[in-house]
Amino acid sequence: MFDGLELCALKRPDLPTIKVNKKYMLWVKIGGEYQLKDVQVKAMRQTSRNAYEVDVFGYGFRKTVSTKKLRERV
Repeated sequence: MFDGLELCALKRPDLPTIKVNKKYMLWVKIGGEYQLKDVQVKAMRQTSRNAYEVDVFGYGFRKTVSTKKLRERV
């Protein structure tokens, strides 16, 4: 049923605290359903004045996502 990840409080990290090689959580679609997985930030870049994107890696998943999608435990 629940494996404990759904029971912890998650929040969006503040932009200055996002660091390369630090682990965060991200909702990813695996096998047709969304799952909360640990990912590691590999690079960070600014795409516009207020938009930042990160390259994440974990569980065979490598993609560029918005920093707004990252989550960390409270």
